[in-house]
Amino acid sequence: MKMIIKSFLNRLVIALVLFVMAPIGSYSIIINVPGDYLTIEAALNAASDGDIVSLEAGTYTGTNNGYAIDWPSTNNITLRGAGSGLTTLDAESLGRIINVGSTVDITIEGITMTKGKISDYGGGIKLAADDINLWLTDVVISYCTAEGSYAGGVFCG
Repeated sequence: MKMIIKSFLNRLVIALVLFVMAPIGSYSIIINVPGDYLTIEAALNAASDGDIVSLEAGTYTGTNNGYAIDWPSTNNITLRGAGSGLTTLDAESLGRIINVGSTVDITIEGITMTKGKISDYGGGIKLAADDINLWLTDVVISYCTAEGSYAGGVFCG
């Protein structure tokens, strides 16, 4: 009996040591639209550094969903669609699709952005702050306009 208790205590101590020594850090979570949040902007605002906002296949329209999406100041968020032919943000010529006003690193993957229209800069995406790092993978930006010659698709500045 003593041997069984001693063996159990040894295993318990080892397990506790391994648990305490395990790396402590933040882990990414996946936030689903429309599963967890009804709009893209609400999901982005709920995201933390390193999180992924995942969009189901389909066409997203309307304020904070297809256009007028203000990217939060949280760093290192990924906006991921199901593929550029499967997930579309359609601004319906009612405004800019995404506005980024803070210095952040952002990734956008697997999305088509279409019909962004604005009177100033960047009908598709406007990067308004310095030192924004934008990574686009499998992204199509089409039929986005800005009056004059101010970059209809993506404006940096």
